[in-house]
Order: sequence, then C-alpha cells, then structure tokens
Amino acid sequence: MIWGNESSKATPLIDNFLKKNAISYEQIQNIITVVWPGSFTGIRTVSLIINTLAYIYPHISLSPVNFFDLYRNYPIVKASSKRDLFVKWEKSATIEVISNSDFEKKLEQVVAYGDINAERFEKKIELNSKIDYQNIMQNLQLQNKKQIAPLYIKKPNIS
Repeated sequence: MIWGNESSKATPLIDNFLKKNAISYEQIQNIITVVWPGSFTGIRTVSLIINTLAYIYPHISLSPVNFFDLYRNYPIVKASSKRDLFVKWEKSATIEVISNSDFEKKLEQVVAYGDINAERFEKKIELNSKIDYQNIMQNLQLQNKKQIAPLYIKKPNIS
C-alpha cells in the first residue's frame, strides 16, 4: 500500500509498475495520463513527472486524458470540494461545477457514475465507480505528444 496523495504516490506507483511487469523505461512507447480533475498540486506534480520522463526518454510519447473520458455512462460526477462537484450530464455536455444539493435536485435517476462518496447526499444515490479499462484501452486514440499540461476548470483553492 502506498500512502499519500497523487503527487507523493506517482513515482512509487510508476516504479512498482515497472518492477511488477519487468520492463524498463526504454521499453515504454506511450504514457497515458489523467490530467484532470484532481488536486491542483497533485495534477501539476504528476504532469511534471510525466513530462520529465518524456524529456529524459525522447522515444516516449504522451497521451493525456481526463477523468470524464474513463466512463461511458452518464451522469459522471467527481468531487470538486466538500461542497460541490464536477458533473457531466451527457456525452456532448459541458462539465459543470455545481453544489451537492443542486446535483441532488437535478438528478433524475438513482445511479451516477464516478468516484464520490454517496454519504455527502441526503437522498439515496447509487454510485458506480467501475471503469472498464480494457474497453478504454482498446478504443483510446494514442497521441504523440511530447508534453502534457494539467487542465483546470476552476481556480485553485490556495491559501
């Protein structure tokens, strides 16, 4: 078990992955990285780590994806803070930032997809956090980027 947030977990997770699969950086062709949403510091740090790997190993290409690309059903929700959520209601919709209570009022069904804790809501909402990685990898268009950038939809909460 690796404890911490995205920024402190990234390098040990990469190291563990390489050891578990008996591969080296020289064998990696493309790195797929979730660039949004997440903690401001975590996403910036992970982007820096991945960009550094692509710089040190120029044969590595990068493919950025966002959290909402990982699900096929809607609505998709991700915690933005304790009080509000990122929500994508359907495939062609713009991602919104709305309060927990507004989400509950607007939700027409019982099931939502994502990785939030259902205890933040008053009414019963079933959350499906299962991601079909096999299907995603088969349908993902790999990109040939040499650098990725974190994406932000709202200003970071820095004090």
